[in-house]
Amino acid sequence: MTALSVMAAAREAGDGLALLSSGDSWTWSRLASEVELEIDELAGLGFPRDLARVAFDATSEPRTIIRLLALIEIGTPFVPLHAGLTELERTRQLESVQPCVDLDRITTIGDASPAQPPNPDPGHPLAILFTSGTTGSPRAVSLSRGAFEGSAAASGKRLGWSEDDRWLACLPLAHVGGLSIVVRCLIARRSIVLASRFDPAAVAELIDQHGVTMISLVPTMLTRLLALEPEWRPPPSLRVVLLGGGPVSDAVWDEAERRRIPLRATYGLTEACSQVATGTESAPRDLLPLDGVQIRINEGRIETRAPYLSDGFLRTGDLGRLRSDGVLEVLGRASDLIITGGENVVPEDIEAELECHPQISRAVVFGHPDAEWGEIVAAALVAGSAQPEAADLRQWCDARLAPFRRPRRISWLTELPETPTGKIDRPAVIEATAGRLEEL
Repeated sequence: MTALSVMAAAREAGDGLALLSSGDSWTWSRLASEVELEIDELAGLGFPRDLARVAFDATSEPRTIIRLLALIEIGTPFVPLHAGLTELERTRQLESVQPCVDLDRITTIGDASPAQPPNPDPGHPLAILFTSGTTGSPRAVSLSRGAFEGSAAASGKRLGWSEDDRWLACLPLAHVGGLSIVVRCLIARRSIVLASRFDPAAVAELIDQHGVTMISLVPTMLTRLLALEPEWRPPPSLRVVLLGGGPVSDAVWDEAERRRIPLRATYGLTEACSQVATGTESAPRDLLPLDGVQIRINEGRIETRAPYLSDGFLRTGDLGRLRSDGVLEVLGRASDLIITGGENVVPEDIEAELECHPQISRAVVFGHPDAEWGEIVAAALVAGSAQPEAADLRQWCDARLAPFRRPRRISWLTELPETPTGKIDRPAVIEATAGRLEEL
């Protein structure tokens, strides 16, 4: 497994650029040296010990990259946590992946481990990532080292690699899309350009000034780049813009093409280790399965299988169809999942939180169209004894829900429409709130 090794990368491409961030740069040799120091610190905590899983806040900083590479090097599976989670959400996610050591909350777990790290096989877990999926609470998905290597190989074959490639990482490192950039650049011995957050003007500047050749975006990010004034156009160095995580309008595609932004549509999911279908250079909008990946439609649902994943087809929560030429068309979610700025939000999770408020008796959460985010979270609420003040409700939500998960529009109803079987009639709820949603 030398491909998944920063030490091997230092031997093979020591003077090559590995990481650019916040005005500083790391060669593979420098990065390996700092990873060695991180491994020594982890050994002082007692790692690796039986390859126990560990969790930490995956902030978009060089120290997170160093920690990720150190854990990959010693073979300890890790659980990167989204930096935007509230303390309550963070606690719940950690409880669902026990046993797990929280590296941000401990000082030691026992005696130091032997200096020689283990050599895990391809089937051993590399990371446990959370995905909302299409039903239920955020779920932990274990992805093996072999899955990341296989996915990287399939992606590399579709996109190709150039000697001077630099991949700009502005997706959260706790998501498979962000983490995959780190792993793929490690395997290919190519450069990562790390953005501390997505700010359209800052990202455009990074692309312009640092010879970025590849970037992964969700539609909201692209829309915000297109809205920059003066009008932004990419430099010739940018050769691939992977665009996935939600629907993209023809108007956005057309405008991006007018500005010669080299888009490639992509479709993937956490359980499949990111990409499974991506456009080609000659047909960038067409979702064609990556080499070795199979896609089929079963009862309207998209199912996929790849040699680097578990046996059998993986059933997704997405509706789709396959054209006669093999192109996948994604028709939408099979559930009421909200996709806001590329983040998945399960309405039932937010409803449960809202109904914990002492002055809210019923809640229905749904997506409301938004020009910038695609959708924002909206809620129809039924008050209990008294309706809470808007400022108090905002403060209450801010303490319990990450910004992308909390309602941005609300409407107070006296009762919630129901179907003849007694279930909430969501289309009727949305109709009842039309024109009545207020900003929260």
